[in-house]
Amino acid sequence: MSGEVQEQEHELLTLADFTFEDSKETITLKIQQVIEGDYGLYMWDSSKVLAEYLWQKRSQFSGCRVLELGAGTGLPGILLAASGANVVLTDRHNGLRVLENLRSSVITNNPVHWKRNGIEVPSFIQASVIGFSWGLFNSQILSLEPFDVIVGADLFYDNIGDYENILASVIYFLRQKPGAKFYTTYHVRNSTEKLFSLLPKWNLKSQIVPLSSSIFEKYQVTASIQLIEICLA
Repeated sequence: MSGEVQEQEHELLTLADFTFEDSKETITLKIQQVIEGDYGLYMWDSSKVLAEYLWQKRSQFSGCRVLELGAGTGLPGILLAASGANVVLTDRHNGLRVLENLRSSVITNNPVHWKRNGIEVPSFIQASVIGFSWGLFNSQILSLEPFDVIVGADLFYDNIGDYENILASVIYFLRQKPGAKFYTTYHVRNSTEKLFSLLPKWNLKSQIVPLSSSIFEKYQVTASIQLIEICLA
């Protein structure tokens, strides 16, 4: 990861490069962050871990409709859009600066430039940004077509009061599409035990998805970050 820093309207902006690669393909995404801004304006470690997992499994998501909840800077969702998914990125409806920053990152990465077998290939992405506060379903949210996959990074942190609203949102979208799944990363905290106790109430089940140690090594982040897959019970 690398990037540049610039000052704009009294905010310290960074445009960070996130590179994903394997033996055949490489892609670099540019994600805008605001230093010392709203917590939705900078990159969390769980977002990097989720994005790297999705990169490794990207062929499974090509052509899918994907919803990212609490997208923040939007790295996982933008990566999936670059990999061929049709993505809707969301964050709270009154977080106008966060939504503006998300739209800026979508524009910056459209088109994205792949390197496939050493040849650069531009590709346009399908990604839109809308405001959605967990549990508040307005006409725009209710009119969305069903999603195959839902993703979210570090949604379940210390504010336990949000957990039920998040799960209410997740189960609404899961019920729209048989077989839909929700992938979310989180830091293991005492408060996250509450998540697992709530799942049966919402008729949901989960399983922990193993993560390669190379993901934690790449970003130099703690292995206390876990990924779970949630679906209807």
